[in-house]
Amino acid sequence: MMSYFKMITVMLFALVFSSTNCLADAKNVSINNVDELWQGYIPGYLTKINPKDSMVLYSAQQALMVPVWASFRLQKTAWQKQITEGLSLIIDSTTSIEKLREKSHQGQIKLSPDLLDESKTGSGKRNIFPFEAKTSEVSKDDMIQFQFSYLLSYHARLLVQNGITDKQSKKYVEKTVHLLMTDMIHPYWTELPGRHWAVRYPNMKLKLQAKLSNPVPIELRARKYYRWIIDEELHFMAIASELRCLARYKKDLFTQKDIDILNDILAITQEIMSAKLEKGDGFLFDIGSVDDHPDYAHAGYSGKAYPTVKSPGKNVSWDISHSSRWPWWLASFRDAWPTNSAQYNQYDKLLDRLSIQFVLCIDSQLDNNGFPRVTNFFNGQNGWYRVGYQNRKNFGYAPFALSKTVALNGSWGTLADRNEGIKKFNKNVLRALESDKAQMKTKSPEYFSLSLLNAKLLNEVIR
Repeated sequence: MMSYFKMITVMLFALVFSSTNCLADAKNVSINNVDELWQGYIPGYLTKINPKDSMVLYSAQQALMVPVWASFRLQKTAWQKQITEGLSLIIDSTTSIEKLREKSHQGQIKLSPDLLDESKTGSGKRNIFPFEAKTSEVSKDDMIQFQFSYLLSYHARLLVQNGITDKQSKKYVEKTVHLLMTDMIHPYWTELPGRHWAVRYPNMKLKLQAKLSNPVPIELRARKYYRWIIDEELHFMAIASELRCLARYKKDLFTQKDIDILNDILAITQEIMSAKLEKGDGFLFDIGSVDDHPDYAHAGYSGKAYPTVKSPGKNVSWDISHSSRWPWWLASFRDAWPTNSAQYNQYDKLLDRLSIQFVLCIDSQLDNNGFPRVTNFFNGQNGWYRVGYQNRKNFGYAPFALSKTVALNGSWGTLADRNEGIKKFNKNVLRALESDKAQMKTKSPEYFSLSLLNAKLLNEVIR
């Protein structure tokens, strides 16, 4: 099974804090001043991100999306420069596979089998973020490469779209476009095998086309989740969307071949949204595709006692934690198109539908610490999730157990100007953090700092 499914993704931020050992003392920062919160957290955090630690890089994308978004919405040039500088240094840490193989042959490092196999990783000249595991083996992880690269593309697009033209920003944009087009978009779309549970596809394009095929190909019929559009693929499509938007402003950074391949990805993205999204006022994507996936084996059980017998749900949606990427993805899919074009307006309406769907998942009661409660699944079902995950005894997410992670993630808060229910959700999150009944400031000061900063930024941008 792919490493993507081995991640504890609902622990979106905790891994950052346990790995970086950084940041200013939260006790010395005023919780009422958003500028002080920013300066007390973001600069230190950016300098401590270790790009060789896969889970730190994975979590960094989640941690920085709201700050990047807010820095442009609030027109904070100094904040934008800090992020540009920090991300630029991380891009510089990428290494060519060729150089990694050379070091491996010299006995300096140990490479994972994938990196030694050109049929799986492509040209040795391609740059990647090399991850060093505890076993001292250097490896790659496509899911994490895509997730963090989405942040890089998002920030680059906003810099260009907002006319930021200082030397450092221009260099960052150029480096980002080169890295993502040359080392990611082209090879994965046309050359590198598309990872899958049961089938080895020649590339991602053919893998996605197979998942869209009707009738369903024989090799994908054994399990419903073989046809599941996973977030690794959606991150990739979102990167392409950001680059296509950027290309409208900086044509000189792209070849015609680049534009053609980005247009191709946008077309398949539209096909996927048309085929996989249920009709109606809400937002139910790929319903039922996860019904027989092991993570969802107890989705049909919502009791308090720990489940001992499998109880899969029917027509289950994504879990609400993974669904928290949708506010970002849909905005990227929209912004790939010219403002007020038919495609732009279509995706913008989907953002309205997304906000409606999220509000349906918000419980009428707050938890004991004042945080909003949300159902475990995005269609409003509230069964258990990931019971016995990674063979851990007595592990699993009981009903409402994903609530705090979702509340502190921040992505849903960006939709507050579309739905009063989300605006109320934002205010409840901020109120809970300021009262701090959960004693987060004492138990996890860095996590508290980020969560409070995000909540303040959301309420500052959308009042």
